[in-house]
Amino acid sequence: MSIGSKIKALRRAKDLTQEELAEILGISSKAVSQWECGRTAPDISQLPVLCNFFEVTADELLGIEVLNKEAERNKIAEEYFALAKNGRREEILSLLKESLKRLPNDAWIMGMIIGELTIRMNTQECDSEEKERMEEECRGYSEHILEHSLEDEQRYTALNFLCLYYQRKGETEKAWEYARKLPHICDCRQMNTLQLGDSKEKMEAGRYW
Repeated sequence: MSIGSKIKALRRAKDLTQEELAEILGISSKAVSQWECGRTAPDISQLPVLCNFFEVTADELLGIEVLNKEAERNKIAEEYFALAKNGRREEILSLLKESLKRLPNDAWIMGMIIGELTIRMNTQECDSEEKERMEEECRGYSEHILEHSLEDEQRYTALNFLCLYYQRKGETEKAWEYARKLPHICDCRQMNTLQLGDSKEKMEAGRYW
């Protein structure tokens, strides 16, 4: 994620317009717009102000931390797929939870854990107490992702889980609250791919429907 994309995501998380952010920083809205579309970047003297305002480190703002995390995530993904390929699914959850100790609060790992626990709840025989424990664990991860993460993919994982969680609990209004925050079906990659001409990609996209 570029610095401009990061500023845009942080601004939206605070529910600010470009004009409002510009006023707070004492610059023009055009400057903010130029940052966010990648045409220019903030002057080095503006970095401390941006970091303080958005409550992030310079590494986070500049994307250095993201690059380090991505390298670590790639290693975890390799181990994950090696275990899955060899049918060692029982070890996957341990791998993910140990990884979360190395990367505390990492939304990607939390999303992977939610997915793994959901698979277990749907494919393995669990007593009601064990299933409830796993559901509550997933709920905790989902709420943490929504509160702290700006990553769309992980946020959609969390929203989807919470929507189904509250539906199962019979709390329909709360389920709708999360459902409304999910992207519209027409905006998703699979739906748009189905409108394109490549038959192979159409077939791949169709697997989701």
